[in-house]
Amino acid sequence: EPVLAGTLVQTTSATAELLQSIVVSSNRDSWLTMLSSTADGSCASASSDRAPVVFGEDMRSGCLLTVFFDNITTVCTLLQDTINTALLGTNPPTHVAMFGNSQLGAVGDWVEILNVNEPAAQTTGFRTTTCRNIVLGMHIEILYADIGALSNPQPKITGVRFRFEDPQDITFTCVGTSCQAGGQQATRQFEVVSSVTFIDVSTSPTASLAEYPTIRTQLPYDFFYPFQASSAVAHFVSKTLVYTAAFVSIVGICSQARTL
Repeated sequence: EPVLAGTLVQTTSATAELLQSIVVSSNRDSWLTMLSSTADGSCASASSDRAPVVFGEDMRSGCLLTVFFDNITTVCTLLQDTINTALLGTNPPTHVAMFGNSQLGAVGDWVEILNVNEPAAQTTGFRTTTCRNIVLGMHIEILYADIGALSNPQPKITGVRFRFEDPQDITFTCVGTSCQAGGQQATRQFEVVSSVTFIDVSTSPTASLAEYPTIRTQLPYDFFYPFQASSAVAHFVSKTLVYTAAFVSIVGICSQARTL
């Protein structure tokens, strides 16, 4: 599924309350996109030709960008603006949904896109122009984590950032009729690159075992009655036998005494 992305808008209610919501395009392929190339390797200019970012799919793309400029002194600003349009698109989103079904009115369910090393061009000189801090690449990094039950985890996007490549200096030397007023329009090609990477920041689940239950029972007072009764009977029988044996012994002794 394409990553759900949109733009944050703020309005004020009749009671001067600040209201925030996310506006999302009806074209799902234009939510979060990256540059793509045509058959001849040049950068696709139409927004509809950009490649949509699909969740879980790492991609890398590059293309040749042709810059036309009439005045060498304005090439730096034009160059970086053109590159930014190729990297970000015409209307880049500001927020990405944490889940695929995040509500547009619940801004807390969306994460703001962070821009790292945003480009800023400078221009010096006339016939020899050096464009400083020109950025020719941008990489989209999407952090996500699996949450919920281990049997059915659900991915949650926790952070998104546009990380621009380290800036570099590009020097132009104005030669020929392009330096003169009304001269032929000058052109130059640059290679720009873009990529998207999904980074899993899930923590390893920790197994937890419940403690053994404590069984608390109370037996009835006569639970062992049959065994106790049998023991008493056996004790009575034993005593009876002892008394009987003693009586028989006494009788025998008396009989022997009479005989003598």
